[in-house]
Amino acid sequence: MFKDMELSKDIGVAFAESQTKKELQNKMSSEISVHVLTTGYWPAYPPAALNVPKALLDHQEAFEKFYLSKHQGRRLSWHNSLAHCSMKVCNT
Repeated sequence: MFKDMELSKDIGVAFAESQTKKELQNKMSSEISVHVLTTGYWPAYPPAALNVPKALLDHQEAFEKFYLSKHQGRRLSWHNSLAHCSMKVCNT
């Protein structure tokens, strides 16, 4: 479990420095932080239907493209129901 967290941190740094992330940042002001965890080491959670906003889907697609380009033969399974969100609202 701790190894997963350390590897996720490294993957997050690499993604933040990637061209894929930079292209996405030019289009949007939102950000995403992803934890890639090994299925066998964590409890199983049933899939939950969730209406994910387009901005988040764009980030997920960019991360998936980046991750799968680095790790052949792997599969990502998104568990958005376990996620959290922080919003900053600017009053203009």
